[in-house]
Amino acid sequence: MALAIVNAAGTAAAATPADGVDVSDECHKHPPKAPYELHARSANLRSLPSPSAPVLGVVYPGHRIKATGERHGWVWVEDKTSGVSGWASIRLIYRDVVMCLD
Repeated sequence: MALAIVNAAGTAAAATPADGVDVSDECHKHPPKAPYELHARSANLRSLPSPSAPVLGVVYPGHRIKATGERHGWVWVEDKTSGVSGWASIRLIYRDVVMCLD
């Protein structure tokens, strides 16, 4: 689906993609996945996916993290900065939205 742009003269012109934007069907076949990111001031890493589980460590902004799995509102996080791994609430660590543009 192409986007039509109406210029000041009132005539339609085809929209062109910005530099670096992939407009191929490949985006729709295999949508890119954004990395998990911390969306809070900090997040506790717990031993089990439960708010009552013991805290093993804390993730802060700027830490390099890798999330490898999800379970019932929790995500398994490896904090590459501190070396601690554990479960964090998916309300605090989640993927950003990625959109394919045509």
